[in-house]
Amino acid sequence: TLKNLIKKVASTYKSKYIPPVTFVSHHKAHAISATDTSGLKGKSLIVILDGRGEDESVSIWLKKYKDLKKIGYSSYPNSLGFLYRAMTKSVGYSNHDQGKVMGLSPYGSPENAKEKELVKKYWKLLEKYISFNNSIEKLTIKEDLFNFNSKHSAGLKFSNHFYKKLYSISPIFKKKIKGMQINPKLEEHRPYINFIYTVQKFSEEMVFKIVKHFFKKHPEGKSAQNLIIAGGFAL
Repeated sequence: TLKNLIKKVASTYKSKYIPPVTFVSHHKAHAISATDTSGLKGKSLIVILDGRGEDESVSIWLKKYKDLKKIGYSSYPNSLGFLYRAMTKSVGYSNHDQGKVMGLSPYGSPENAKEKELVKKYWKLLEKYISFNNSIEKLTIKEDLFNFNSKHSAGLKFSNHFYKKLYSISPIFKKKIKGMQINPKLEEHRPYINFIYTVQKFSEEMVFKIVKHFFKKHPEGKSAQNLIIAGGFAL
């Protein structure tokens, strides 16, 4: 049991103190760990961004002194983390390679008019599926953006419906390629890199919209003096 495990750890460190254990939600754990180690004083707005934590992908918290209050959330599968995971797979990387793809994203900044137009088309495509709704304070993603081929989120990828639209913009996505084979300097690979860049920038824009709304317009959030962003996607 958990209690026996704690006793064993305490014994290993020659301690007789057995701390109390409290179970909290995934996002609340992120919020507590982020704010309690920040050293910030005053009221803090905490934005948690994850692929998924239980049934939430985004949660917004207020912390003042010892009081922690959730003031907003967006539910699974409305998840920017899922967007990034699906994009990672679309360019030939595996399920846990998001960090590698994020490192590639700056190389996709458009270098000429052709690439600027391509990025613009990618952006418009994403806008058709993803938005932040100010009136209901939710991140919303259309159901037909993703396809789950297993019960676990690891099986997530873009839907065939989305891929058809992506193919019409960049037919190169019909080709199967290993992510490590992509060379940002090769002209034929630029559509992949431009897409990575677009998803990165689009994701950042969505986060900015969420933060701006709760930090400036929410009746409780706008009184916060500090901003803390945490969670797996917040990287």
